[in-house]
Amino acid sequence: MRVFISCATEDANLAMQLEAALRRNGIETRSSLDFASGEDWKRIVDRESASADGFVFLLGAGASRNPQLQAEWRWLLRNDWESKKPLIPVIHAHDASLQDLPPFLRSRRAIVTTNFDTAIDGSHARATVESGVGETSQRIGGFCLIAQRRERGR
Repeated sequence: MRVFISCATEDANLAMQLEAALRRNGIETRSSLDFASGEDWKRIVDRESASADGFVFLLGAGASRNPQLQAEWRWLLRNDWESKKPLIPVIHAHDASLQDLPPFLRSRRAIVTTNFDTAIDGSHARATVESGVGETSQRIGGFCLIAQRRERGR
């Protein structure tokens, strides 16, 4: 399992904590923070999002009204035009809240936590998957990835 973590550069420390917790649970991670600033951003996001099994949207203090992060989100969504990959909002509770979720993530189950290891372990993450039309899930370790198909045009 491989996920692409999308986050603001201001939340790099949080992203590193999340990446470490995911890797400890056997989930491979990549993010735009893994690359040098001189590299072609769109090419990197294209390449990494194509090989990712899902997208994690990390919301910390830096996510609020960040135009570059919003551009990255739009690019990720365009690259998954068939809506086959899970979109997982992860909110760091000290820095953001459910109200900070962008509209395209509001129908998703967000993981709200201050401890990524505990959330991935399943103690704080909802591991129960409701069956419904267009919803699929995959459980890796204690991390439950839930994909709900987005309607085209969103």
